[in-house]
Amino acid sequence: MALYGLWSDPADETPVTRWVLEETEALEPYSSGIQLADENLARREASFMADSHRQRLEVIRRGRDPQGRFHAYGSVSDTPVHER
Repeated sequence: MALYGLWSDPADETPVTRWVLEETEALEPYSSGIQLADENLARREASFMADSHRQRLEVIRRGRDPQGRFHAYGSVSDTPVHER
């Protein structure tokens, strides 16, 4: 299932975006995750891979990007390794 909001008047962007986020959050109890391409992770964190895979990805990311140039997803810290 996907939920989209459309508008033609620029003034409607904030209320329509808010509506999409609120209605998507209302569906969370029935969801097992998302298709990554359909989500705005900057506004709402949602699961798109198993936790074990996410942790493995972060180990790889931190090893290959010790300066933290590429951001992490969601609740994973963006603090560069050398600053921890």
